[in-house]
Amino acid sequence: EGNATAGTPAYMAPEVAAGGTYGTASDMWSLGVISYALFTGEPLFGGDCADSPAEILDEILDAGYLECRLNNPALLDRSLNARNLLRRLLERDPRNRITPEQALKHPFIRSFLSNAGEASDGDKICIDIRFAHLFDSHCVERMERFTRLPMLKRMAMMSAAHLIDDDSVSAQQHTFRMFDQNGDGYVSFAELEDGLRRAGVAVSTDLRKVFSRVDSDNNDALNYNEFMAATLCDTDLSENLALQTFDMMDIDGDGFISPKDLLNFEPNLGSEGHALDVLMEAFPQLLASERGVSAEEFVVLYLARAPPLNIVN
Repeated sequence: EGNATAGTPAYMAPEVAAGGTYGTASDMWSLGVISYALFTGEPLFGGDCADSPAEILDEILDAGYLECRLNNPALLDRSLNARNLLRRLLERDPRNRITPEQALKHPFIRSFLSNAGEASDGDKICIDIRFAHLFDSHCVERMERFTRLPMLKRMAMMSAAHLIDDDSVSAQQHTFRMFDQNGDGYVSFAELEDGLRRAGVAVSTDLRKVFSRVDSDNNDALNYNEFMAATLCDTDLSENLALQTFDMMDIDGDGFISPKDLLNFEPNLGSEGHALDVLMEAFPQLLASERGVSAEEFVVLYLARAPPLNIVN
C-alpha cells in the first residue's frame, strides 16, 4: 500500500484522488476504467479534451457523475455479466470492490476461460465439446523437443511467443485454457496430467521431467508464455519473426548478439561468462574474441527444424 497521489488522473481510484492510501483495490478500479472504455468506446472520465486534471479528479470524486456514466446507453448492448463485473470493478468503496481472485471467478471472465460459460466440479472449468477439435494432442511431444533445444533457441522462442499472431496459435491457446482448470493463468503439473487423461492422450513416464524443464522460472507451474513457447510448431516460425526476435536480443543494436547483450536481455544468466556459454552451446564454432552471433546465423538457428521425437509411454 502507499499514500502518494501519483498516476494518470483519469485512471485514479477515488481513494487515490482523495489523497488516501491505495493498494490492489485501486488497481482494480483502474481496470474498471479501462473496461468501460472497451465496452463503450468512450473514456469514463475526462471525455472532454479540455478537462483539466483538477476537473477530472472532481468527476472521479462525484458519485452522481459515475452513476450517470454507468447508465450510458452504449452499455445496454453488453451482457448482464459484463455490466455486473464493470459495476463491481467501479465500486467506490475499496473495501467492497471486487478482488483479483473474485474477478477471475466472475461469470464474465469464466465465459472466456472455459469457452462454455459454465463451471463444474468445484473450481474446475468445463471444456466445451465444440472446441475439442482445437485440442493440440501433440503438445507434450513438442514440449519434449523444446527441452532438447539449445538454451539460446529456447530463449528466442520465449520471446517469439509474445510476438506471434494469435490466429496462428489458436490450437495452443485453447489447449492452455483447457489445461488451466481453475482459470488462474497457470498450468500445474496435476492440471497438465489430468487434462491429458481427460483428452485421451497417453501420459509419458517422463512427463514430470519435461514439465520441470519447461518451467523456466521454477515455480512448479507453466505460465502462458512458457506453455506457448514450448508448444510452437516449426511452421509457426518465420524469418520475419526471427529478425524481430533478433532485434529484441541485440540490445546495443550493432547487428550482433554478444554475451553482454544476452546478459542484459536475460539478467538471470548471472554473468557474461555464462552468457558466452549459452551462445557457444548453439554455435560451437563461435570464438570468445568474436563480436557475437550475427542476424544471419541467428535466423538459421531459429528456423532449424527440431528433430522428430516420439515419447516412450
